[in-house]
Amino acid sequence: MSDFGLRVKSAVGAILLTITDRITRLRYLTQINADTSGNTTLTDLTGHSTVEFSVMLETGGDPLQKCQHSVTRTGTQIAWVYQEGYSGAVKVYASAKSAIFVFMYT
Repeated sequence: MSDFGLRVKSAVGAILLTITDRITRLRYLTQINADTSGNTTLTDLTGHSTVEFSVMLETGGDPLQKCQHSVTRTGTQIAWVYQEGYSGAVKVYASAKSAIFVFMYT
């Protein structure tokens, strides 16, 4: 069997099911205020694939629409940057309070 997955056996030890797909688990979750950039280091990410993203926790309002944070991974560091948008010199959308998610394949 590979180093990851699931194996189900009967009471007498016969293999009933073997799944060698990697299992995804939520590794990190935090809430970030609008107009805030930052990062965190998760040392256990070494050697693992991840998916990281943000979700807006507030909707657009008058007069500006809102946008969630941009999230990136470099090695074991997860970083988030607030987003703003301009059309020329006019601000057309603002940063929103966001939730940052990091899922790790184990």
